Amino acid sequence: MLDEFVNKLKRTVTVPDKRMREDNFEMYKSFVAFCKAVGCPGITISSGIIYKDEGQDYEAAYEISRDEVRSMVDYGGQYDVELRPEPHSESMMGTLEKCQRMLDDVPGLMASLDYSHFMPQGHTEEEVDVLIPRAGHVHAREANRERLQCRMEDGILDFDHILGALKKDGYDGNVTLEYIFLNYCGCYDFYVIIETLKLKQELEGYLSCALISALPERVAIITGAARGLGAATAQLFARFGAHVVACDIDGDELEKTVSDLEGEGHIALAFDLSRPENCESLVAQTMERFGRLDI
Repeated sequence: MLDEFVNKLKRTVTVPDKRMREDNFEMYKSFVAFCKAVGCPGITISSGIIYKDEGQDYEAAYEISRDEVRSMVDYGGQYDVELRPEPHSESMMGTLEKCQRMLDDVPGLMASLDYSHFMPQGHTEEEVDVLIPRAGHVHAREANRERLQCRMEDGILDFDHILGALKKDGYDGNVTLEYIFLNYCGCYDFYVIIETLKLKQELEGYLSCALISALPERVAIITGAARGLGAATAQLFARFGAHVVACDIDGDELEKTVSDLEGEGHIALAFDLSRPENCESLVAQTMERFGRLDI
């Protein structure tokens, strides 16, 4: 199976044929142009594999990979497009140590971080956290000690920890669900769409909990708060400790909403927010009352 996989990767950045590498770089330049045109901030690639049948060993492949990604980083940097190799196990960045070596050797290189690749290697989430400062993109899927992709109920990844670590380090990029259907390391024997939806729901739950835990003593403006979704949002924020500034054009119904909110320190401000000057007044009165505005 691995031999079949290698055959499909004949054009990675470590391919011994220099002409193929030159073709790769021309293709990469076209990818950069596309990313620049559509506003995509980065490109994920493989950092290359070892072509043993052509006499390569790890160090020879590593040197080629390092030089190629340096050129790609330099070129993409001219257009504000990051290069982000994904550290899959067969690649030049396939372990924590190898990944850190490449990141140290190539300034400006980022990584597409996927914790699942490191679970079969025996690492903990805390050990993988060291890569977060160089993460330009993050993939998410469940994994365990035997498989880099598995069903939710068989997984061991602590996504609560992972999302918290990303937030603590200031990561502000995307977290992308990446279940694949491919004859590679057991990534083909269950319904990936179902598992994707299950993980999506789990991550949404963690993000909701993170929001709720951040609400106490926060000052939040809730618009359309007289009824419906706006009123429900005001009730939720108040229940978890926020100071609610409820706003709606319907002042009477708005007062009823605020009178029913849990806790203290909530106010109702009736404005027609279709008028720009009223938006400015809403913020000004909030600042005058609370001295701050968080949400």
